[in-house]
Amino acid sequence: NDTLGHAAGDAMLVHAAEVLRAQTDADMFVARIGGDEFVVFCTGRDEAALAALAGRIVEAMRKPVVFEGHECRFGVSIGIARGARCISGDEAVGKRLLIDADIALYRAKKRGRNRYEFFTQALQAEIVETKKLADDILRGMENDEFEAFYQPQFDARSREIVGVEALVRWRHPNLGLLTPDRFMRVAEQLNVVSA
Repeated sequence: NDTLGHAAGDAMLVHAAEVLRAQTDADMFVARIGGDEFVVFCTGRDEAALAALAGRIVEAMRKPVVFEGHECRFGVSIGIARGARCISGDEAVGKRLLIDADIALYRAKKRGRNRYEFFTQALQAEIVETKKLADDILRGMENDEFEAFYQPQFDARSREIVGVEALVRWRHPNLGLLTPDRFMRVAEQLNVVSA
C-alpha cells in the first residue's frame, strides 16, 4: 500500500488467499478477518499436522510475487490454537480459540517473521503477568513510586570520582524495592522510558 499503492496491497491479499486455499484441505474453513489477517479453522488435526500445515503456508508465502513488474516479498506469522471440539453454535469456544490464536500470533510476531507458534497455558500466563506488570508500572508512575539511585563512577588510577550513574528503582507497594531487571523490558514496551 505505501510503496506501490492500494491495488498492489489488494493483489497481495488475493495472493495470500490463493496460497491459503492451495495449502489447506477441502474440509478446512479459510476466511479473512480483517486487514491482512486470515484464519484457518480445521478439526481432527494433531499438533504435528498443524505444524506441517503452518510450515507449508510459511514457505509458500515467502516466495516473491510480481506485481506490475515489481517483485514483492513479504513474511507471515502464524498463531495456532487447539481446543476442544467446537459444538455447532457454541460461540464462546470459537471466540476463545480466536483469542488464544491471537496470543500465539503475538508471540510469533515478537520472535520474528516467517514462523508459527502454538498457544500454551504457559504463554497465556506470561501474557497475563506482563499485562498486570504493565498496569502496575503505569500506576506506579502516577504514584511516583520510581526513584533515582545514584552510583559514583571512579577513575581506576586516581580513585577520584569522575561521574555519577543514575539507576532507577521501583518502590512497589507489595513487592518492595525492585531493580530494573524486574520491570525494564515491559516499561520499554510501554514506551515510558526516555533516554
